[in-house]
Amino acid sequence: MNHPALDILQRLLSLRQRKERRLRQQLFCLQQEQQQQELQLIQCRRERHQLCQQLQQLAQWRGRLLPAQADQQRVLQHQVYQAERQQQKQISALHALGLQQRGAIAAQQALIRSNQREQEKLRMLIKDESNRY
Repeated sequence: MNHPALDILQRLLSLRQRKERRLRQQLFCLQQEQQQQELQLIQCRRERHQLCQQLQQLAQWRGRLLPAQADQQRVLQHQVYQAERQQQKQISALHALGLQQRGAIAAQQALIRSNQREQEKLRMLIKDESNRY
């Protein structure tokens, strides 16, 4: 016996289940990206810390050098300072990207929960429709 309403509900449920698989795969990718960004952030912070230490050492030696050496040291210190500033910019950018990523993950999780609720409603409708026949 053919039950068109039941068939439609089952197809809708199947579509929702496929959508959930797709949403979960996207969530997994977002979480992997977030982990990569966190590792990058840790590495940038480590590099910046090393640059700051190098700047401090250069500043300590500066007063003990001959004028020609002090000029070279000043150039080197400027280069290290520029590298440190660049690292700080990259850290700020990664931090902002991390905030966006967390927002995207939260939105994706909300979509999954909403989709699960819809699936549950469809299951109840299918059960009710099955009981009719």
